[in-house]
Amino acid sequence: MVVGGFDFSFVDYPEFRLIRAELPTLVTADGLSTVVWQFLEIYESELPFAVLSDYSKVRSFAEPAIPVLKAVLERSFCDERLLAATWITGGNDAMRDMVRRLLVEVGRSPDLVVATRGEAIAVLRAAGVGVPDDI
Repeated sequence: MVVGGFDFSFVDYPEFRLIRAELPTLVTADGLSTVVWQFLEIYESELPFAVLSDYSKVRSFAEPAIPVLKAVLERSFCDERLLAATWITGGNDAMRDMVRRLLVEVGRSPDLVVATRGEAIAVLRAAGVGVPDDI
């Protein structure tokens, strides 16, 4: 489902739901606030879930959107069904640093932020999530 440039999808496997989020090049507080509920709605399943977020295309992340993202991180990590989460930032150092900082602020490891899809799959697998090679 693509909403306002945000692309959210999921695949249900026998043991877990894999949720994917891809952010657009421009993230504003209004845009993120508008779509957050649709992203969180994907969590609603009997299955435990893992989240793979791709922020590599983001070129501008508005300062007022940062508290919205932090709230989503806090909400996500409070959900007992969450198996693992990882963020791909590619070569975008500003996004990498911002997401790492927010993860530390919510008590999580900054090592969940990686550069490539292969590294993201490795993070999920290290957490025990049986992610197939072809995601």
